[in-house]
Amino acid sequence: MTAASPHRTLIVDFYKRGLSTGDISKRLGVHRNTVFATIRRFNQLGHLKDRTGRGRPRTVRTPAKVKAVREKVRRNAHRSMKKMSDDMDISYTSMRRIVRKELKMTSYRHGSYVLPWG
Repeated sequence: MTAASPHRTLIVDFYKRGLSTGDISKRLGVHRNTVFATIRRFNQLGHLKDRTGRGRPRTVRTPAKVKAVREKVRRNAHRSMKKMSDDMDISYTSMRRIVRKELKMTSYRHGSYVLPWG
């Protein structure tokens, strides 16, 4: 994981050289609060990476659900995603995301079509 702000490393370098927070904010053109927050983060954590656990946690695409979907697909690969989503009480969209993004699988629908000249 890299630093989210390109100024974080410069802020800490200037801080280690002994520049004041006001001077740092003027030199880099960032707000003083950004400088304060970056220095506080560095002193608390010892690094410039983002804190872990930020953002909204997953509710449906959890590792347990992904594992359960993988087992369902392994047992019967011909079952439709709609039926699997109904069985597992997951929305069709979430089921599709799990199959495509987590399991790296694609579904193929074979349909019978009426030819236009027939």
